[in-house]
Amino acid sequence: LWNDNDDDALVNELQAVFDGAKITAGLAPLHLLRPFFFHLQDRTKLLALYPRILDLLKPRNDDHSLLVNVPTWTSMMPESRRIFRTSLVQHLFGWDVLFSLRMRLSMADFVWKYIEDESKQVECGHVAQDLLNKISHRVLRTIIRHLTTVVTLLTRSCGLVHV
Repeated sequence: LWNDNDDDALVNELQAVFDGAKITAGLAPLHLLRPFFFHLQDRTKLLALYPRILDLLKPRNDDHSLLVNVPTWTSMMPESRRIFRTSLVQHLFGWDVLFSLRMRLSMADFVWKYIEDESKQVECGHVAQDLLNKISHRVLRTIIRHLTTVVTLLTRSCGLVHV
C-alpha cells in the first residue's frame, strides 16, 4: 500500500479519500478506509501521524442541509408517497459531504480506540463529537424539512396519524 517511511503519501491519500468521496461510486466507507485501518494499527505509526490525521478529520465543508429543498405536498397519493420517500432517502444518504463526514467519524473512532495516550483520546473524542454533532444536525434538518412539507396532510382521516 505505502512505503512504511512515506508518511506524506499516506496522509495525502487519506486526504484524497475524504475530499474525493463520492456516494455514487457505490463503495462502502470500510472499503475505502480499510487500507488505512490496517496500516495505522501500528500504534507507533499512528502516534507519529496523529496530529496530521486529527487535522484531516476536522470538517471543512459548508452545511449542505441548508440546500435541501422539498416541495410542499398537497396530497399523498401512492406516487407522491414514492417520490417523497425517494427524496428523503436521497437527501439522507445521497450527499457526498455527508458521506465524507461519516468516513471522518469512522476514522476518528478508529484513532480514538487505537491511540494509547489518554490526552490524545480526549482530543480525538472532541473531534469525533463535533463530527457526530454535524452529522446529526444535518440529518435532523433534512427530516424536519421533509416533515414540514407534509405536516398539513397528517390527519386522522387519512390514516397517517395514530393516536
